[in-house]
Amino acid sequence: MSQGLQALIAAVGLTVAVGIFFGIQILFRRFMIRDRIKDPRAQGALMEESKQQHHKKIKLKKRVG
Repeated sequence: MSQGLQALIAAVGLTVAVGIFFGIQILFRRFMIRDRIKDPRAQGALMEESKQQHHKKIKLKKRVG
């Protein structure tokens, strides 16, 4: 086999491997987030967290303003 062909096969193999790796990661993250939202306690915690973040932003705005 010529070296150019070997290099091409190696490059394609590496690209496919990286693509599969990132694809699995993205799917895994999606399912993790979906499970977290399905759990009502976790959803409540997420809501509380976002409320706290919102209040922090308002306080900062008042301080700056």
